Amino acid sequence: MIAADLVRQVRGHGVRIVPDADTLRLSGKAPLPEDLMARLKEHKPAVLGQLRAEATAAEWRARVELLDPDHPPAHAPDRWWEDVCLGAVTFCDDWAVQAVLMGWDAHSLFGADRARPYARTDMCGLVGFLPRKQVIAMTEDEVTLVVAWHQDARQVYRRVDLASRPGVVLLWELTEAVCN
Repeated sequence: MIAADLVRQVRGHGVRIVPDADTLRLSGKAPLPEDLMARLKEHKPAVLGQLRAEATAAEWRARVELLDPDHPPAHAPDRWWEDVCLGAVTFCDDWAVQAVLMGWDAHSLFGADRARPYARTDMCGLVGFLPRKQVIAMTEDEVTLVVAWHQDARQVYRRVDLASRPGVVLLWELTEAVCN
């Protein structure tokens, strides 16, 4: 997590850091210390990746914030939808940047069957499995969950390519379809 630490250090100096193609753009009132600038140059590809992952995670967070837990999509139980909405926000806050860095896409995380989001678990992204569970570990291919009421009970969610499956949409597209 060298890149995350470097980004934190830069921001700690009151300097704004943003990716611009293959360049890091820095703006602030005072220049950064030379040793920090040297480490940024040394780890530039990783820092660019970190910043892009943060931007993607922020975009996902903004989308899930708009989900209304009081208005579930058709064929979704009220309680499940409430828990999915909460789980999506918590996931974005705690794990989304890491997920992006590990190659997880939005469909693998937030995908659901348009017609039956609750019943079609084979078409469900990770977030659909989060009600009453907590993420404790993540790799490029799987996520380990613990059941909220029984910390010894573990469940593994293996990443599935849902983007190419017909009928799979993102959670925020479920609610858009309801409103249209």
